[in-house]
Amino acid sequence: MRLHRGPLPSAEQMEKYERISPGAFDRIFNMAAERQQFDHEEKMSTIAASQNRVDKTYRNAMVAMPMAFMLCFSLIVAGVYLIITGHSLAGTLFGTPAFIAVLRYFLGPVKLSKNKDRPPVNNQDNNK
Repeated sequence: MRLHRGPLPSAEQMEKYERISPGAFDRIFNMAAERQQFDHEEKMSTIAASQNRVDKTYRNAMVAMPMAFMLCFSLIVAGVYLIITGHSLAGTLFGTPAFIAVLRYFLGPVKLSKNKDRPPVNNQDNNK
């Protein structure tokens, strides 16, 4: 007994198919070629869809970042103007959140962990 792997039958099996049904080799070969073409097109369409999503996300980010910066900058300018004109509370309320947002953007995300200095709890001691 021989073991054969692949999309097409072995040569011996193909000869048997041809004897039983003339033209079987061509039909089997064409079917394998069509399957390979289908698989290739399916992979290419999946790759194209993924690339489309990445492009769309990138474009959205490139539009959103300048707009967010302009909004924060406008709020900071409005806050400074209000403080200069004697409305310090309103100026602080306008400018401070925008300033903090810009500062956090440039400093990057800050990771805060709870109970940083506490040692881990040993659950076995609690059961006694």
